[in-house]
Amino acid sequence: MSKHVTVHVHFLPNPSRLSHRFPNLESLTLESFSHGFNTAEKCLIPFTPWIHEIAVKFECLKSLYIRNMVMSPSDLKRLAATRGANLRSLEIRGCKMFLEDGLVDIARYCIDLRSFHLQYNSIENDNMPNGKWLHELALCNTVMESLNFLDLFDRYDIKDVTRLAKKCSNSLVSLNIFP
Repeated sequence: MSKHVTVHVHFLPNPSRLSHRFPNLESLTLESFSHGFNTAEKCLIPFTPWIHEIAVKFECLKSLYIRNMVMSPSDLKRLAATRGANLRSLEIRGCKMFLEDGLVDIARYCIDLRSFHLQYNSIENDNMPNGKWLHELALCNTVMESLNFLDLFDRYDIKDVTRLAKKCSNSLVSLNIFP
Protein backbone atom coordinates (compact mmCIF):
# COMPACT_ATOMS: atom_id res chain seq x y z
CA MET A 1 0.00 0.00 0.00
CA SER A 2 1.13 3.49 -0.82
CA LYS A 3 2.10 5.77 2.06
CA HIS A 4 1.99 8.98 0.00
CA VAL A 5 -0.71 10.05 -2.42
CA THR A 6 -1.19 13.21 -4.46
CA VAL A 7 -4.79 13.99 -5.33
CA HIS A 8 -5.89 16.47 -7.93
CA VAL A 9 -9.15 17.23 -6.16
CA HIS A 10 -11.02 18.33 -9.27
CA PHE A 11 -10.73 14.72 -10.51
CA LEU A 12 -11.73 13.16 -7.19
CA PRO A 13 -14.54 15.22 -5.66
CA ASN A 14 -15.46 12.47 -3.18
CA PRO A 15 -12.82 12.18 -0.40
CA SER A 16 -14.30 8.95 0.98
CA ARG A 17 -13.07 7.05 -2.08
CA LEU A 18 -9.50 7.96 -1.15
CA SER A 19 -9.80 6.88 2.48
CA HIS A 20 -11.39 3.62 1.41
CA ARG A 21 -8.56 2.85 -1.01
CA PHE A 22 -5.67 4.17 1.10
CA PRO A 23 -6.65 3.86 4.79
CA ASN A 24 -3.06 4.05 6.12
CA LEU A 25 -1.82 7.17 4.36
CA GLU A 26 1.04 8.96 6.05
CA SER A 27 1.42 11.77 3.54
CA LEU A 28 -1.26 13.47 1.46
CA THR A 29 -1.05 16.24 -1.12
CA LEU A 30 -4.31 17.88 -2.16
CA GLU A 31 -4.09 20.07 -5.24
CA SER A 32 -6.72 22.10 -7.01
CA PHE A 33 -6.20 23.64 -10.42
CA SER A 34 -3.01 25.63 -10.73
CA HIS A 35 -3.74 28.93 -12.42
CA GLY A 36 -0.31 30.53 -12.31
CA PHE A 37 0.03 34.02 -10.84
CA ASN A 38 -2.61 34.94 -8.22
CA THR A 39 -3.77 31.35 -7.90
CA ALA A 40 -5.27 32.05 -4.49
CA GLU A 41 -7.64 34.59 -6.02
CA LYS A 42 -8.96 32.02 -8.50
CA CYS A 43 -9.27 28.83 -6.47
CA LEU A 44 -12.81 27.60 -5.89
CA ILE A 45 -12.60 24.08 -4.46
CA PRO A 46 -13.32 23.95 -0.72
CA PHE A 47 -11.08 22.09 1.71
CA THR A 48 -13.99 21.42 4.11
CA PRO A 49 -15.13 18.03 2.67
CA TRP A 50 -11.53 16.86 2.78
CA ILE A 51 -10.95 17.91 6.38
CA HIS A 52 -14.04 15.96 7.43
CA GLU A 53 -12.55 12.82 5.88
CA ILE A 54 -9.03 13.51 7.21
CA ALA A 55 -10.36 14.07 10.73
CA VAL A 56 -12.24 10.78 10.81
CA LYS A 57 -10.29 8.36 8.61
CA PHE A 58 -6.61 9.24 8.22
CA GLU A 59 -5.25 8.25 11.62
CA CYS A 60 -1.69 7.67 10.35
CA LEU A 61 -1.37 11.05 8.59
CA LYS A 62 1.92 12.82 9.34
CA SER A 63 2.30 15.15 6.36
CA LEU A 64 -0.30 17.28 4.63
CA TYR A 65 0.19 19.60 1.68
CA ILE A 66 -2.76 21.74 0.60
CA ARG A 67 -2.51 23.70 -2.62
CA ASN A 68 -4.93 26.07 -4.31
CA MET A 69 -8.02 25.39 -2.21
CA VAL A 70 -10.49 27.47 -0.19
CA MET A 71 -10.00 27.11 3.57
CA SER A 72 -11.95 28.32 6.57
CA PRO A 73 -10.83 28.84 10.19
CA SER A 74 -12.93 25.86 11.26
CA ASP A 75 -11.04 23.66 8.76
CA LEU A 76 -7.71 24.40 10.41
CA LYS A 77 -9.20 24.18 13.89
CA ARG A 78 -10.54 20.70 13.13
CA LEU A 79 -7.26 19.63 11.54
CA ALA A 80 -5.35 20.78 14.63
CA ALA A 81 -7.79 19.16 17.04
CA THR A 82 -7.95 15.78 15.28
CA ARG A 83 -4.55 15.29 13.65
CA GLY A 84 -2.41 17.84 15.48
CA ALA A 85 -0.71 15.33 17.76
CA ASN A 86 0.64 13.32 14.81
CA LEU A 87 1.18 16.01 12.18
CA ARG A 88 4.88 16.58 11.43
CA SER A 89 4.71 18.55 8.18
CA LEU A 90 2.15 21.06 6.93
CA GLU A 91 2.26 23.17 3.80
CA ILE A 92 -0.51 25.56 2.79
CA ARG A 93 0.18 27.13 -0.57
CA GLY A 94 -1.88 29.32 -2.90
CA CYS A 95 -5.06 28.99 -0.85
CA LYS A 96 -7.87 31.39 -0.25
CA MET A 97 -7.48 31.64 3.41
CA PHE A 98 -9.06 31.61 6.73
CA LEU A 99 -8.53 34.12 9.43
CA GLU A 100 -5.33 34.03 11.41
CA ASP A 101 -7.20 32.18 14.18
CA GLY A 102 -6.90 28.94 12.21
CA LEU A 103 -3.12 29.29 12.21
CA VAL A 104 -3.15 29.93 15.96
CA ASP A 105 -4.89 26.57 16.43
CA ILE A 106 -2.28 24.86 14.25
CA ALA A 107 0.55 26.46 16.26
CA ARG A 108 -1.08 25.58 19.59
CA TYR A 109 -2.03 21.94 18.95
CA CYS A 110 0.52 20.69 16.42
CA ILE A 111 3.38 20.78 18.92
CA ASP A 112 5.48 18.20 17.06
CA LEU A 113 5.27 20.08 13.78
CA ARG A 114 8.72 19.98 12.22
CA SER A 115 8.03 21.63 8.86
CA PHE A 116 5.54 24.46 8.40
CA HIS A 117 5.27 26.34 5.13
CA LEU A 118 2.82 29.12 4.27
CA GLN A 119 3.22 30.57 0.79
CA TYR A 120 1.22 32.76 -1.59
CA ASN A 121 -2.03 32.57 0.35
CA SER A 122 -4.80 35.14 0.18
CA ILE A 123 -6.62 36.25 3.31
CA GLU A 124 -10.29 37.05 2.69
CA ASN A 125 -10.68 39.31 5.70
CA ASP A 126 -9.98 43.02 5.93
CA ASN A 127 -8.25 42.41 9.24
CA MET A 128 -4.59 41.89 8.58
CA PRO A 129 -2.80 39.21 10.60
CA ASN A 130 -1.02 40.48 13.67
CA GLY A 131 1.38 37.62 14.29
CA LYS A 132 -0.60 35.78 17.00
CA TRP A 133 0.06 32.49 15.18
CA LEU A 134 3.81 33.03 15.18
CA HIS A 135 3.78 34.02 18.85
CA GLU A 136 1.85 30.83 19.70
CA LEU A 137 4.25 28.74 17.57
CA ALA A 138 7.22 30.25 19.43
CA LEU A 139 5.62 29.37 22.77
CA CYS A 140 4.57 25.80 21.92
CA ASN A 141 7.07 24.31 19.49
CA THR A 142 10.55 23.04 20.34
CA VAL A 143 11.22 20.71 17.38
CA MET A 144 10.76 22.94 14.30
CA GLU A 145 13.21 22.07 11.54
CA SER A 146 11.89 24.23 8.71
CA LEU A 147 9.69 27.33 8.87
CA ASN A 148 8.87 29.19 5.70
CA PHE A 149 6.31 31.94 5.36
CA LEU A 150 6.10 34.11 2.28
CA ASP A 151 2.76 35.79 2.59
CA LEU A 152 0.80 38.77 3.66
CA PHE A 153 1.98 37.88 7.14
CA ASP A 154 4.13 40.97 7.44
CA ARG A 155 2.92 41.88 10.91
CA TYR A 156 4.84 39.87 13.43
CA ASP A 157 7.21 40.52 16.27
CA ILE A 158 10.83 39.68 15.56
CA LYS A 159 11.05 38.64 19.23
CA ASP A 160 8.80 35.69 18.37
CA VAL A 161 11.13 34.65 15.55
CA THR A 162 14.08 34.91 17.96
CA ARG A 163 12.22 32.94 20.65
CA LEU A 164 11.35 30.19 18.18
CA ALA A 165 14.93 30.03 16.88
CA LYS A 166 16.28 29.72 20.42
CA LYS A 167 13.75 27.09 21.52
CA CYS A 168 14.40 25.06 18.36
CA SER A 169 18.16 25.65 18.20
CA ASN A 170 18.91 21.91 18.24
CA SER A 171 16.59 21.14 15.33
CA LEU A 172 16.10 24.29 13.21
CA VAL A 173 17.76 23.92 9.81
CA SER A 174 15.83 26.38 7.65
CA LEU A 175 14.08 29.64 8.53
CA ASN A 176 12.76 31.66 5.62
CA ILE A 177 10.49 34.62 6.34
CA PHE A 178 9.36 37.33 3.97
CA PRO A 179 8.72 40.16 4.28
